[in-house]
Amino acid sequence: MIEELVGRVFAARNIAHLQHLTTTSYAQHKHLGDFYEDVVKALDELVECYQGQLAPLGDVEIMTPEVGDIAAYLREEGDWIESNRDEIAGDSQSVASLVDALVCVYTRTVYKLERLQ
Repeated sequence: MIEELVGRVFAARNIAHLQHLTTTSYAQHKHLGDFYEDVVKALDELVECYQGQLAPLGDVEIMTPEVGDIAAYLREEGDWIESNRDEIAGDSQSVASLVDALVCVYTRTVYKLERLQ
C-alpha cells in the first residue's frame, strides 16, 4: 500500500508542477508551487519513518492521469489517502500522524485553490 501511496503522490506532484508552469493565474501558480514543494517533504518524512518502523519500500509505479480540474483532483487524492490511512500506517501511530500531515498538504492546497484566487 505504501508503494501505491508514493506513486500517487509523485503523480500529483508532477501534475501540479506542470499546471504550475502553464497556468495564467498568479494565485494558482503560487498555490501549486507550494503544493509540489510541500508534498515532497511530507512524503519523504512519511516514507523514511515507515521504512524505519515497518518495512522497506518496494517497487513504485507512477501513472499520470489526465486532469481537468486540479482542485477536484487533489481533493480526490487527499480523500484516497485519508480513507487508506489505517492500511498505510498499520499499527504505527507515528506513521499515521505523518499520513494525516500529508492529507493536510492536500486539503490546504484545495482550500487555497478554491478560496484564495
